[in-house]
Amino acid sequence: MEKYVVRFEGKSFEVLLDPKDPKKFKANGVDVQIELLKKIPPNIYFFLVNNKVVLVTAKNQDNGSIKATIDGFELEVEVTSEASEILRNFIKESGDEKLKYAKIKAPMPGLVVKVLFQEGSFVNKGDKVVIIEAMKMENALSSPISGKIQKVLVKEGDAVEKDALLMEVTAD
Repeated sequence: MEKYVVRFEGKSFEVLLDPKDPKKFKANGVDVQIELLKKIPPNIYFFLVNNKVVLVTAKNQDNGSIKATIDGFELEVEVTSEASEILRNFIKESGDEKLKYAKIKAPMPGLVVKVLFQEGSFVNKGDKVVIIEAMKMENALSSPISGKIQKVLVKEGDAVEKDALLMEVTAD
């Protein structure tokens, strides 16, 4: 099972996906069955969710989240992998404000979709700096410190392995 954390409206939900059966998953321990019925490009989807038809429009945001309208209800959703969530919690608990240097690494193998900052750019702690697509899900990686991007080691379209070094940031 693959674990993801889905956040919206200030709440977090654990989602477990079985790669062998992508139509079934668990959300906070509740079984959910979902099937894509129809896609109307570029961003309109009809899903069958637990035997109910649901209309969804979705648009990727620059900050790595997804703005979705589900049956007329609009919300912004952020999806992260378990690895990203563990890293986020570790950084929070480690007193990251003391860090003077940070390496931003790929939490999983994937494809670099977007590099949001160039070398020499200044970023704030928490700014999304690179977006990686893994298993058809986009994961936005954030800078753990405020500072200057010293090195950008990837470009859009690059395939990366887990733990590949993507960027280096030094505190300002």
